[in-house]
Amino acid sequence: MKKKYIVSAVLVFLFAGAAVASILAVRTAGRMIEEKKQNILGLALEIKSYYVDWLRARVVLEGVAVYPAGKVSEENKLASVEKVFVSVSPRDIFGKKELHATEIVFEKPDVSYIRYSRKSKNWDALDLSQLGGEKKEKAEVEDKANEEKFKVRIDKVTINDGHAVYVNRADGGRLELNDLDVEIDDIVPEPDPKKLPTTMTMTTQIGNTSGRFTMNGRANFLAKGINFTSKANLSPMPVTYFAPFYAGQVPFPITTGSISVGSNAKADESMLTSNHHITISGLRVGGGLKADLINQFILSQSDRISANAAVNGDLETGDISISHTASKVIVEQLMAGAMKQTPVGKIGDTVEGAGKNIGTGGRKVGDKVKGLFGR
Repeated sequence: MKKKYIVSAVLVFLFAGAAVASILAVRTAGRMIEEKKQNILGLALEIKSYYVDWLRARVVLEGVAVYPAGKVSEENKLASVEKVFVSVSPRDIFGKKELHATEIVFEKPDVSYIRYSRKSKNWDALDLSQLGGEKKEKAEVEDKANEEKFKVRIDKVTINDGHAVYVNRADGGRLELNDLDVEIDDIVPEPDPKKLPTTMTMTTQIGNTSGRFTMNGRANFLAKGINFTSKANLSPMPVTYFAPFYAGQVPFPITTGSISVGSNAKADESMLTSNHHITISGLRVGGGLKADLINQFILSQSDRISANAAVNGDLETGDISISHTASKVIVEQLMAGAMKQTPVGKIGDTVEGAGKNIGTGGRKVGDKVKGLFGR
């Protein structure tokens, strides 16, 4: 009986010690937040409240919001999260030079990205130069010196019921992600960027459409640059949802159709290479007799049109290029198909001339195409 009391007392002592350590940890984190929250890489961080749930050994942040530094107002809000849970491992608090979070959960995050013009967006305040140049080189030297002294390890990161929106006010483009769920496992120190120890999955609904985007892959978040491989799929959804994005590149009105996409992507030290296969089913275009020719061609192709596009570039600088736009490929296919559906003597010369104009790779088609397939 005496041994049972001793064991119970030891367990209570250890539990109390872990609780005290958790409280001290959250207080330390709180001071850091207060000191840095008004300018973190050019952004201001607002947290309405935070506390420690010592029974579960976790820190809880409520009402988290991000603004441009010096512009803390509702209209300037860049992102927000209803709640953030950071769970720690009590047994790793003492005697280990490692920050070990067993799980970080973001409940209902909301992110907006607004492009006002070619050179202006709402996230311009984000100053990544604080991580670059001499500061970055100095930080890398310090990181290398402290590599054996302190490490970060996160078992799991979860995003539940998120929302994100991209708005291009210059051309009216809008892309909305609803019901965004993300799970990332095993964020561990791995200096070799070619090794990808972290797994990640993501699912989201595109706007209020039937489109569902899913992605799974592997990554290394703690090595130099951005490193990952991924496979993604967009289930069939109305192609007209993307009308603002292909406006000006398609010389005829698209009235209906369903689009689906399969993608493979890879980033090695921030250099992105990716391929995307686009399939459009049930496509119909407007424009009277001219549209009838295209629609006849689509039906002759089992009512399906396919195209491929490659997206490559530097993710850190944002210098991204599209080798061959999907809309251009599709227009070329439809133009060639329309010519086959029509007597050569009737419009052959017009379509042939238009095809040469499209082949130059310009965003807008030539005058002869405009004449045949009016906007």
